[in-house]
Amino acid sequence: MQVNPRTGRGISSKHPGCVVVSFADGHQQTLSDTITPETLRALLTISGREEVDPVAY
Repeated sequence: MQVNPRTGRGISSKHPGCVVVSFADGHQQTLSDTITPETLRALLTISGREEVDPVAY
């Protein structure tokens, strides 16, 4: 999974270089298109309980 992929699976927006994501708790976050697939997956899954370093996104 990627941000703004040219092909394949991912999340996208018309914002160059990033995507704005709405989370279940109601907050919005801008995610860079340089985010790793592992960090993106950790942020977007509900039950993974992964710890994500804020610097990673």
